[in-house]
Amino acid sequence: PDADVTVAYTEGTASDANLNLRIVNAHLIQVTQDSAGTVPMVAGRPALLRVYTLANQCNTATPVVRITLSNGKVYDVPAEESSVRALLAPGVLLSTWNVTLPDTAVKDGLTFFAELDPANTVAETNETDNRYPAVGVEEVDVRNVGTVGIMFVPIVQPEGTGNITSANVDQFLEFSRQVHPVLGFDVVIRQQPFTSD
Repeated sequence: PDADVTVAYTEGTASDANLNLRIVNAHLIQVTQDSAGTVPMVAGRPALLRVYTLANQCNTATPVVRITLSNGKVYDVPAEESSVRALLAPGVLLSTWNVTLPDTAVKDGLTFFAELDPANTVAETNETDNRYPAVGVEEVDVRNVGTVGIMFVPIVQPEGTGNITSANVDQFLEFSRQVHPVLGFDVVIRQQPFTSD
């Protein structure tokens, strides 16, 4: 049944004096990843490093996130949005601070740590939760994998013979290169088409 509901509330304004920002998570992703960052990376392939931050209230803060890799490389990543979100939105790429690591950086022994607002340009009530991990470094599980051999075989059908050549074979591999956890493919194209006759 329909019923009227009365809600009492007091309108308030967020005060900059109460603002706190923090890093809640950070991980690498190549194709897929879980929130705990337990999906291993493939060595020698680029990876996206995402840093998730949260604010305790509405704000207009646009802090930098500094990411330091074990190889000494430092990235200062600017904010993509006009404020730090109060709720996580993993499905929105712009809601996180992101940097693409080159294939040469993704190798065994990779570690990193992230710092929110390293220059302290944003006044906060708590500056101790602006680092991920809180102490030490985040170790990344990077696996060395080999290449996969693939043989393409043109098939003779009533409508014609499958058209695969060295000139167009990459279009057949594009999706596999994006989603399969391998370093690459060793491709062979069989010269003799397959026929059931």
